[in-house]
Amino acid sequence: MVKYNFFTILLFILVIKGCRACSTNNIKVVVGLSGKEVQGKPEYAVIVSNTCNCPVGGIVLSCPEFKTIEPIDPKIFMRSSDGRCLINQGRTIQPGTFLGFSYAWDEEFHLPAIDSNPDC
Repeated sequence: MVKYNFFTILLFILVIKGCRACSTNNIKVVVGLSGKEVQGKPEYAVIVSNTCNCPVGGIVLSCPEFKTIEPIDPKIFMRSSDGRCLINQGRTIQPGTFLGFSYAWDEEFHLPAIDSNPDC
């Protein structure tokens, strides 16, 4: 019984350590030209990925100057009036996976992750 308890405690410590190792830095946002145009404006593709070893939810990007003439599904990307954008309605993104969307505007916007909540 002692070995089982030790193993359980060790596993718990490893899980907690893995979760603490995850942060907003594990949310990668890549923006690049898609090669298309929408109403004469270049289209940009955005990929938001989770490089954490746990699911991560509550992902928020900074997007104070963001504009687009192309509609974006609010289930994927929803801008608020305070210059923050919620990804995936706050739901988790699994480890090693990503969400994508496109926007069309005259310029590329820097969209850094500013908040997230690892779920482990």
